[in-house]
Amino acid sequence: MSARSPSSRRPILDMLEDRREADEFRASLVRLPSSPLASADAPDNAGLDDVIVISSDDDNESTAPVTHAPLREDSAYAKAKALSLERTRLRREERTRLMGSVDELEGGPSKFVALMTDPSQPRDPRTPSRMDAALETARRRRRSSLAAASGASSPDASATDSWRSALRMAEIEEKSARARAIAEERARLEKYTSREIEAALRGDDDSGPHADALLSAWSAKLDDRERNMLRQAFRAPPAQQLACVGSIPITGHDFASLGPGEWLNDEVVNGMVVMLQARADAEAAAGVGPRCFFFNSFFYASIYELRCRYNYRKVRRWTKKVDLRDIDKVIFPVHLGTHWTLAVVNLRDKRFEYYDALLSTNHAALDTMRRWIVDDFADKHSIELDVSQWTDYVPKDIPVQRNGYDCGVFALSYANFVARDCDLVFDQKHMPQFRKRIALALLEGELPM
Repeated sequence: MSARSPSSRRPILDMLEDRREADEFRASLVRLPSSPLASADAPDNAGLDDVIVISSDDDNESTAPVTHAPLREDSAYAKAKALSLERTRLRREERTRLMGSVDELEGGPSKFVALMTDPSQPRDPRTPSRMDAALETARRRRRSSLAAASGASSPDASATDSWRSALRMAEIEEKSARARAIAEERARLEKYTSREIEAALRGDDDSGPHADALLSAWSAKLDDRERNMLRQAFRAPPAQQLACVGSIPITGHDFASLGPGEWLNDEVVNGMVVMLQARADAEAAAGVGPRCFFFNSFFYASIYELRCRYNYRKVRRWTKKVDLRDIDKVIFPVHLGTHWTLAVVNLRDKRFEYYDALLSTNHAALDTMRRWIVDDFADKHSIELDVSQWTDYVPKDIPVQRNGYDCGVFALSYANFVARDCDLVFDQKHMPQFRKRIALALLEGELPM
């Protein structure tokens, strides 16, 4: 009988020497008295004899009858098969036991995978004590770290309970810190009553600059009525007129530029300029604050033409109704196409100021302010104004924008605070609330403060 390769997976009798040995081997097979092969995956009446297939015909394997015979206990094959199935059963039980403890391991399932694939921790089902030692080490480390994080005094506390306690403690601390911050901010805002604000504007108090009061008014949280007004305004059609500030109509299209991430357009900026001028006039009449005069965004575009040429004649009539000799500050926004800045001619302090949220220096704007104030005094009052000793003021320690769309809000905020001689105490985080306050002021026709 020719030898056959084990990879051919022929029936077992084909690997024996001859039919006689096969008959003797078949006759010697008996069933094990207590077979471990009856696993949970096999039927109750299934044993090793139902697994072994023995052919009775060596020449016709495809049509050979199948015979089931009992296995003898001292059979080498039976012992090997029993050992293999026993290992499978032990591996299944070990895997089930280990997966129940995965959540207790430090690092979760990733740690379990690391332990199972670690060469120093071989997976031998017959010696589960090695894995038990690894699990116990991981549990001890987990308990120690969680106990340290949660401040537990007992190192034997449950790892799960310690982990939950640590999370609860972290959440409680975070909420407590947030509540303290809110309480401090609320106390800071509530200490400014309307009477104290008016006193700060008049300079009757000894608390110093009133920039905090102005910031509190502009960054105050909106109530339900104000939120509903803004919600309806932002939903309005683009062509619908929502407000009229002075002679400037504000449509839904203009209002949309106040949305998050949008660039402010000229109508919104000039509407705010009108309201800032009205507030400055009222305060000047009451003898409060500096006397300010505002130009809209078209002033600089007119005096400094698109071809970058200075042309005083384009703005000669813009000051026919105001005497600049009685003005402390001339304030106007500068639109550079895709960027908003603020320019101030400070006649009181004799300097030319330029505020840019990107901290750039516009020499053309500074030169334009110099030439304009000289020409206007000569034209209106026949006075040759000497500005040779006036200084250029381009501060670099001002609030700066951290994105590419809040330049218009920064320019209006500069104008709002500079017009009251306030320190620039706002920053980027106030811009979303400033947008809402500007939108609400345009709808109501009144500034917050």
